[in-house]
Amino acid sequence: MGGSKLIDALVIVAVSFAGTAIPGRLMVTTTPSLSHRVFYKRAIGPEELPKKDDYVVVHASSEYISDGEPFDMTKRVACVPGEELRVEGRRYFCDGEHLGEAKERSLKGEPLKNFVFNGKVPSGMLFLIGDGRDSFDSRYLGFVKVDDVKTIVYPIF
Repeated sequence: MGGSKLIDALVIVAVSFAGTAIPGRLMVTTTPSLSHRVFYKRAIGPEELPKKDDYVVVHASSEYISDGEPFDMTKRVACVPGEELRVEGRRYFCDGEHLGEAKERSLKGEPLKNFVFNGKVPSGMLFLIGDGRDSFDSRYLGFVKVDDVKTIVYPIF
């Protein structure tokens, strides 16, 4: 077993042990839209708002991937209320920081309509983005309501 594979195996074993010690607090994601795979979940208080760069699990829906049926997705908070979101063609910026670009077509070759907005992120809304180029996020879904955030998660691995 190579050094990298051994380290990966040890991390998986350690996470498994941690999972039995803190049941219900670990989350594993296999989606390529995130650069992390294992997260620690923490419930948020009624008055607590996610901050920029927090990873969150939200309840969302989209005709693109769930025929409008709600589903949970994990993404990073890229732009928060009061910050300036700007879209130039398919390029997204938050307070001048480049966030990423929207694709013209899905992995299945279907045309994708990107979300267009220029102005301050409205109160009670978040702009979420994944770490990967193929992430399906606010670039296509638009803003997500803060009320739809189920939990904040912290990347472990």
